[in-house]
Amino acid sequence: GGTWIVSGGGRGITAVIATTLAKKYDLRLHMLGTAPAPQLSDDFVRMVASDRGGVRRSIMQEASSRGENPVEAWRNTEKAIEIDATLRECRRQNVEATYHCCDVSDFSDVELTVRRIREQFGPLNGVIHGAGAGQDARFDRKRPDKVEKCLQAKIDGSLALMQATQTDPLECFVAFGSISGRFGANGHTDYSLANDMMAKIVDRYRSDRPEVRSFTFHWHAWGDIGMATKPEAKLALEMIDMEFMPAREGIEPVSYTHLTLPTKA
Repeated sequence: GGTWIVSGGGRGITAVIATTLAKKYDLRLHMLGTAPAPQLSDDFVRMVASDRGGVRRSIMQEASSRGENPVEAWRNTEKAIEIDATLRECRRQNVEATYHCCDVSDFSDVELTVRRIREQFGPLNGVIHGAGAGQDARFDRKRPDKVEKCLQAKIDGSLALMQATQTDPLECFVAFGSISGRFGANGHTDYSLANDMMAKIVDRYRSDRPEVRSFTFHWHAWGDIGMATKPEAKLALEMIDMEFMPAREGIEPVSYTHLTLPTKA
């Protein structure tokens, strides 16, 4: 049992892991994301399930007729669809989950959201920081605004969550990084930096609050969900013969009984 905050938990890899953990350990989830809370009718959800391509074309055409960016319009709708699907899946599995529109890199926004959660549900017991942003591009083609957003999500997000929960009796603080944060990756200069710095922040946090089990997972590229499934990212990874990890494998309990761990001197 316990109340956990999950940044970036409304969709993707983080949503799958958080839901799995909540089901296993009876956790109450509070998912933070920059997208507005979804307000989708059952009819619309059924329509998407039966003809996603048709819904996409319709939304993009309507956006164009209003003089709006059609790609951005569909991207926002797609986020709402994914968050709504996560919440529906939580209800199906009897997992208590609430979504909050919150910019995790905004210290005051995180502070306010956490305070509201605490007032309603009591002290927080855990944090999963899975929020992230990134756009693959050569170094000389990186857009400063995209780079800033990438760094803020991982770095400022970590610090904001740590600050907002500094008085809570946390059991765990878990950050989700990427193998590119350890080994680098083509087109990932800023993303590699953001994940490596986040891991260092978590390492310092472990010294500041030794009672909290704190660690970073530098995930391999997942094959079914997550940022690596974006067409441009997937193409770049396939060009170097990257093998993608199935979601099923990512959330499967792993036995380490066969490992021989070194003893301290």
